[in-house]
Amino acid sequence: MPSTIILVRVFVETSQIELCEQAAVSVISMFEQCVGLSRKSINTYWKIPQYIEIFLEFIPKEDSDAAFQHIVDELGQGWNFRQSSLEKWAVWTPSELNKFSISDVRWASVDLIQESPFSSIM
Repeated sequence: MPSTIILVRVFVETSQIELCEQAAVSVISMFEQCVGLSRKSINTYWKIPQYIEIFLEFIPKEDSDAAFQHIVDELGQGWNFRQSSLEKWAVWTPSELNKFSISDVRWASVDLIQESPFSSIM
């Protein structure tokens, strides 16, 4: 059976990595009923040193589409959605109308990625 992961990337304009650590803990606890955390990293973004990237990888506990939707609904308003046969993703950028649950966010994405059933053959 193909496995599914949900990747969350949030870029915060700050130099205070400890604030991003606290934000990550808060985000993880918001979603623990529908996903399990498999990987977390919080680092200065190599392309834009003024940004800190919060990277979270989750494994859906049950319905992956419902978990994806729950995450984007809770994180913010104003997402742009796209979809392919194996992926669904949402991208968030700041605007007057778009709101996010973490302050000073400059860009965010949530990706639902299903492993291809053929990937284990190669």
